[in-house]
Amino acid sequence: MLFIKRLDDLELTKERKAQRLGRPVSNPIFSFEQKCCRWSYFKNLTDSEEMLRMVRDEAFPFIKNLGQGALESAYTRHMKDAVF
Repeated sequence: MLFIKRLDDLELTKERKAQRLGRPVSNPIFSFEQKCCRWSYFKNLTDSEEMLRMVRDEAFPFIKNLGQGALESAYTRHMKDAVF
């Protein structure tokens, strides 16, 4: 959970910088379709069942698959068999 929060903080910083400069966000972490994976999105959900579903079915698989396709890193090795 802390990792997904950190990713969202980094993305928010990129968005603020892009907005100040009047440019699009460079190398976004989250696509528009992945906005539900962001900490700032699901932390405000009031329905705990919906929050669980979002984290379990959307956010966790998103962070588990980060870096797939790149050369194997320590992160991808550790996340390979991760379960929520």
